Amino acid sequence: MTGDLPLAGKSILVTRSKSQGKKMCEESAKLGCKPVHIPLIDFKRVNDEVGEGFIRTIGEYDWVMFTSANSVRFFFEASSSVGIGGFKHLKWAVVGSKTKKALMEKGFHPDFLPTAFTGQHFVEEFLKRHRPRHVLLPQGNLASKHIAAALEANNVKMDLWVLYETFLPLQSKKELIDFLTGHEHAIITFTSPSTVKNFMKIIKEYRLESRLSGHVFACIGPVTYDALTDHGVEAQICPSSYTVEDMLEGIVQYFQCTEEEENGRWN
Repeated sequence: MTGDLPLAGKSILVTRSKSQGKKMCEESAKLGCKPVHIPLIDFKRVNDEVGEGFIRTIGEYDWVMFTSANSVRFFFEASSSVGIGGFKHLKWAVVGSKTKKALMEKGFHPDFLPTAFTGQHFVEEFLKRHRPRHVLLPQGNLASKHIAAALEANNVKMDLWVLYETFLPLQSKKELIDFLTGHEHAIITFTSPSTVKNFMKIIKEYRLESRLSGHVFACIGPVTYDALTDHGVEAQICPSSYTVEDMLEGIVQYFQCTEEEENGRWN
């Protein structure tokens, strides 16, 4: 029965992209939530001569570093003309488990996966184990530059390839306004600083700050948490492992603790 599920009847706002948010909606529904999917980000590939140049000279690199599943997807889309044989010489570094999965779905196994899923730990741990000759770092236009800066600070030869852009879908503005005016108590989730940025952009543009009280906020990790905090909003949930599954588990634990505290007041 739905009423026996840990998040039964609670509305949850999923702000991931259209392609990525579907699974999160399905997983939250299994917990009893009423998911509302309003994509606050979407992605499109950058087609330019710079990218074509990276593809033509792929033989010059010995490492490719991926910081997201999107960077994996767009990299292989952009370099589809190369063929699998053109990547035999390359070694692959990924920042986390989801990026690893995306790479393996393309038929490649990562040669490096850090023990902690942050940019700082990524570079520190990588350079303790490996001495790269020339690194290619494909990213989105809004991706953190921490890894690129850390590589340069350690005198690692590196090229940054901005191969996709992140943007706010136009229809999401009205959908978010309708959601906030129609829900006083909901779980609002963020899976990247970009989702926070676009959320707060709409909030400020339409002066909806008063609509934020009463909601529970969940962030997938510390970088996203800090982005929300910078806007004066504190998230109640931020898991130690930066995955959607762990964020949802954190939401369950939060409400279990809240209910126990409420029950304790009456005992």
